Amino acid sequence: MVRKNKIKNLAALLLGATFAVAGAGCDTFFTTNNEKDMQQTVAEVNIANYINETDLKDTNLGSIVEGKGLTTEISKRDLVASFLNVGSTYVNNYGYSYRQTFELLMDSLVGRKIMVQYAVAYYLKNDETKTATDCVAKVNEETQNAEGKEQELLKAHPEVLTMKYFLGQKEYDTAVYSLKKALNDSLDSLESGFINEEEHEHDTAEARTLPTNVGTEKADYYTTDYKIYTGRESVGTLFGAYEKLDGSVQATRLKAYNKFLANLSANNLILKGEDTSDFTKLDYYYVELASQLEQALITQFGEDLTKKAEEELTLDFIKDQYDLSVEAQTATHKDLTAFETALDGVSDTSFVLNAPEANYGFVYNILIPFSAWQTEQYTQEKSKGFTKAELFAKRAEILNNIVAKDLRDTWFSEDEHANYAYENGGKYYFFEDQTGANKNLDKYEALTMYAGSYAYDGTVEKSEDGEYTVKPTVRKIDNFLSMMEGYMQETLQKTYPNVTVSGGNFGNYVTDAKDYKMNEKKDDFTDYLQFIYYEGKVAENGNKIPYNVANHFVKDTLAYDALSLFNELMFAYSTDTGCLNTYMGYVVSPFETSFVSEFEYAAQYAIRELGVGGYVVCPSDYGWHIIYVSSVLPVNNVYGDADLFTNEIFEAEDGKTFYDFYYASLKSASAQRYQERVQNEVLEEYDNGSSVKLYEDRYEDLLSIGE
Repeated sequence: MVRKNKIKNLAALLLGATFAVAGAGCDTFFTTNNEKDMQQTVAEVNIANYINETDLKDTNLGSIVEGKGLTTEISKRDLVASFLNVGSTYVNNYGYSYRQTFELLMDSLVGRKIMVQYAVAYYLKNDETKTATDCVAKVNEETQNAEGKEQELLKAHPEVLTMKYFLGQKEYDTAVYSLKKALNDSLDSLESGFINEEEHEHDTAEARTLPTNVGTEKADYYTTDYKIYTGRESVGTLFGAYEKLDGSVQATRLKAYNKFLANLSANNLILKGEDTSDFTKLDYYYVELASQLEQALITQFGEDLTKKAEEELTLDFIKDQYDLSVEAQTATHKDLTAFETALDGVSDTSFVLNAPEANYGFVYNILIPFSAWQTEQYTQEKSKGFTKAELFAKRAEILNNIVAKDLRDTWFSEDEHANYAYENGGKYYFFEDQTGANKNLDKYEALTMYAGSYAYDGTVEKSEDGEYTVKPTVRKIDNFLSMMEGYMQETLQKTYPNVTVSGGNFGNYVTDAKDYKMNEKKDDFTDYLQFIYYEGKVAENGNKIPYNVANHFVKDTLAYDALSLFNELMFAYSTDTGCLNTYMGYVVSPFETSFVSEFEYAAQYAIRELGVGGYVVCPSDYGWHIIYVSSVLPVNNVYGDADLFTNEIFEAEDGKTFYDFYYASLKSASAQRYQERVQNEVLEEYDNGSSVKLYEDRYEDLLSIGE
């Protein structure tokens, strides 16, 4: 068999096997496999006898297995379902043969069975509230208390109740929610093709980039108030937290559901004669539910293993790791190319701890561009044979007429699922669930470095049928800067009364060709300071923003709040999309860069002279740049002495400072290594002839496809 990368990412390989396929509308894959053939057992996994020879002996796992509380069989149907989910991708995209793919899938299915059985034995031995006798009794009791079809299905799939017994209530509810959501998502995908697009006029303008995590549910979010919508329900039925697609009617949903069922039936994943009016009463739903719960148990087991790994993560260990990393980076970062590459990849899991003695930093950039007509005008000027000074004087004339406009018009939509705007006090803001007064951060991920307090800059009219008509305000550069400074100062002063956001015209800005300082050959400028149009800073009591790179992501600090405001303005106005959703912005070296000369000088100047919270304005052949310094790196030890680590990092629930992030990263890496070691050892121990039996002849027809 193809050897597995053990248990790593087993969930990604097998979870939610056929929902994605059915939702994609795939046709029959294996027409020769009838229902009887698909029900064949292709492998058996039972570690109950072998486990008595290990440290988990005397757990009475055998009584659960023998009572069918844990499935030991892997059916051909399971193998085909796994192929439909991910195996076809391996064949079509990665060049795997069918034999290699099915062997890989079998390896993974066997591995999951082993881990589930081992996890049950682990809890029987280590959790005094769990016993095999009690488990069997609870499964029998709940099965007997069920009625009708549900009782029939629980008898056929007692592993569902066994998993429920060993899972925490939250883990069980999360698994059920995830399964139902996966089904609704697949049905949504199908239904969108049936909804009459002519009923909805969509803006064909280029979609404006959204901040990272917009509409992203937290990984551990769940609700028990959530139902599957098939279209067969009676009119007026409520579906809890599930929200229908815009334009969805019962007819379009029913078409989607029928197509979904047809795809499953074509691949023999629905039993003949089953009543399909309630998907949760299908045998296939229970097959998928069992798989989901098995994976939930493996995940829970892995999380419990991390607790042991965390015990080894002492403060002294963290300091030692930090010192070793600083020492290694001190040597590596003598090569500036290596250092700058590291800076480009910096994140809350990838750290630059040492820097050379030079002024490195990060900047945000709002680019207010030439219009198409102005670009054409400037192109014509370039063709007239002007000197560089004369050409840039012509450019300065055109720059005077550049205007900034709020670009968030595509965030308005009459379709609820595509609309991010909400009205408050006669103004329109965005992302209410994540930034508004009624934000729901129990469900959604927070938006990082994004204030959510800047209303759409223009007029908005909403018709009775929900259609928006928006018109942005047009602002020349001086008006834009005045608006920016006024907005940031007014907003920040609500929390920081002594803050000012201001600057002034920079006296060295030159627009006349005869006044430019040129080198002897007259082909370049001797001083790019003459291109800085404006400079300013966010200050408190007249001083620079208090800033320590270790605290860059600490909310409710002046540095964080000011940057969040500027970041939101960047999403609203900038056409430089390369700076959107970056970790800290653009890395700026104090040496030669790939940026255009005016931008390079201005960004380096702002980092060197103004520091965090400083901003400068300069032109380029792209338009106006408003450059804001988001971070400045100290030389040598970037985050300070490792003695700054304290026991408080062990108490932090959410990473805030660098030290929290660093600890979380070490904890995650340590836990991952420990989990993999334990799980690999389990698989090496139990994936043997005593615990696993394969019937390759029963799925040889799958292995030999294409041969």
